[in-house]
Amino acid sequence: MRWEIDPSNLGEVLACAGIARLSNPAQTGFDGTTFVCADGVLDDLDPSVTETSHGLRLCGYDLDWWQPWGLNPGLKNWSGRQTPFTAHRESADRAQGVSARDWRTYTAPARGQLYVDTLATWDARSVGWSLNEQPQHQVAGRPWLELLASIGLQAFPVAGRRAEGFVYHLWNPLPLAAAMAAFAGYGPGIYSSQGYRAPTAKSGQVTYLLTATPL
Repeated sequence: MRWEIDPSNLGEVLACAGIARLSNPAQTGFDGTTFVCADGVLDDLDPSVTETSHGLRLCGYDLDWWQPWGLNPGLKNWSGRQTPFTAHRESADRAQGVSARDWRTYTAPARGQLYVDTLATWDARSVGWSLNEQPQHQVAGRPWLELLASIGLQAFPVAGRRAEGFVYHLWNPLPLAAAMAAFAGYGPGIYSSQGYRAPTAKSGQVTYLLTATPL
């Protein structure tokens, strides 16, 4: 299976990381900006989500990457009345009945979300008005991208901080453990290829990612 992705969108790269985790032990990686994995990896993937004592169980995988002890607490972008469960539940509900193969193209109104997909974020300054004051308008999110990105965040460490942005790298075709290290920037030119830095912005209490620039 092959998908041409936008490498400046960390959400799309994290979805590829999730597919890499689902593909284990098969190799995955990038051919330029095309992500390549074995056929059938996303067939019959169940987007159900339930709460556990330490986090969530999503698509059969235990997740706690946003917890203080987790791998990527800096990317816990939701806040206020949202919880890890509500941040995933809306995407899981909207992904029901849709093939995960369509993670790049299938869209639905965005509600609870992880705010890692730059195509599904907004702020009042950029659009000129607040969505909270215009409920008839809704932002289109990509539910399967959100779910796959969350699975990827459980295994792939994203370097950086909210105030400074986050750094990540594409990886050459590799087994999962090596791909995780290459994503973090180890083995430049051999295991990892182009690196990117994704800045952040805020809308109220919510932090979201902006389009990344090459390192």
